[in-house]
Amino acid sequence: CLQSLWYRIMEDEEGVQWLNCNIRFRSNDAWGASFMNMFGFIRFNREVIADEVARRSGKEVRLGRMNWQADSYHIYGRDIAQAKAMLFDRIDTMSLEERTFNFGDDFIREMYEQAEQAALMKIKKYDEDHAN
Repeated sequence: CLQSLWYRIMEDEEGVQWLNCNIRFRSNDAWGASFMNMFGFIRFNREVIADEVARRSGKEVRLGRMNWQADSYHIYGRDIAQAKAMLFDRIDTMSLEERTFNFGDDFIREMYEQAEQAALMKIKKYDEDHAN
């Protein structure tokens, strides 16, 4: 389903390089898969792209903007009831800030880092259980 990746590194006035990324999917399960897809690309961008550019250039490279685009960003029928209860039925009573995550927010970053560790442990366990 992944169609393309585009990267651009921009340097700020302090000399810090920021890795910006556009990711385009043909199709993406908005409710059941996009969080882990995004999680995977954040790790890929950090550990494969940014870290390697930093190693080769000798300059600090931080993760910048990630633009996620899907031609078909959909919710499967089996997930509609949960999506309605947790999001759609609440849109009119929630502000944009309540419905979105700002990765620059310390609370959101901490929540992500905890989820990241849990996901990595789950991946490690899966790999151990399925070795050979």
